[in-house]
Amino acid sequence: MGTYFSLLRRHGLKLSWAYFIGQVAIQLIALIILLLWIAAIVILGLVIGGISTVHADNPIPYFPATDFITVVTVLISAPAIIFYAFGTEAFTISGIYGSIKELMESGKARVKTFFSFGWRYLWKMTGQILLFLLLLALSLIIPVGLIILFIATESILGILLAILIGLITFVWTCYYLIVFVHAPIVMVYENVGAFQSVPLTFRVIRKAFGQAFLTALSLLLILFIGYILILIPTMFAGLLITLVEASAGDAEIIITLIATPFLLLFFLLIIAISVLVSVAIHLCLMYRYINHLRPKALG
Repeated sequence: MGTYFSLLRRHGLKLSWAYFIGQVAIQLIALIILLLWIAAIVILGLVIGGISTVHADNPIPYFPATDFITVVTVLISAPAIIFYAFGTEAFTISGIYGSIKELMESGKARVKTFFSFGWRYLWKMTGQILLFLLLLALSLIIPVGLIILFIATESILGILLAILIGLITFVWTCYYLIVFVHAPIVMVYENVGAFQSVPLTFRVIRKAFGQAFLTALSLLLILFIGYILILIPTMFAGLLITLVEASAGDAEIIITLIATPFLLLFFLLIIAISVLVSVAIHLCLMYRYINHLRPKALG
């Protein structure tokens, strides 16, 4: 299997390419589907709205066509918007974890594996994301309500209780986020559904919390390094833009012509670093789950 760094060094570029191609493809597909869906809803609204204005005995109450179209579009397009918001992320997560799973099991990193796992787990992963977000929202209703209630008392005791509940809520949210980021791995690696993955992930984190906490620290370190790497070309791009804005006349044209290729290069570099950092994070999560969390939690 190799170490984490050896896998990243040997297969990082292949995984990054698959990740980038997969993200671009699913974003374009989702955008086209969303636009077609909205166009169909608008056309349907126009047709029904026109019929309702012509026939007085139509069971659909009459109101201005524009209002009718707005209501129909908002109500029926909601599923398409939800899919665009969460389905694209679900496809990307499923694809990258499926690719890493194949890499760690067979030593291969292929683009087609990304798409295969992305489509296979699309709906299950979307359901898992929505389920975890719902559970998080439900778990925060009572503590947030208590915090608001105690702050409203404007007493020292109330403020202290609000702070205490706030700290407990913060700790719980951090713990929940650790569970949340491991849940997709559990689903893909253990091949379970959305509902089965919830208790199984909580079980894994509960039994191997120390290792999960170390994974979280590793992710923060990767994010920090990635931030520094992205900051460098961003600063150079900012300096070039400032230089162009400060110039005038013929000098502005010359500087713009010189700066444009470099700005494009910096832009591409930022995208490349962002993709590589994302792959490094997902590889870290999967590698540590297989080698450190799973053996301790599931045997």
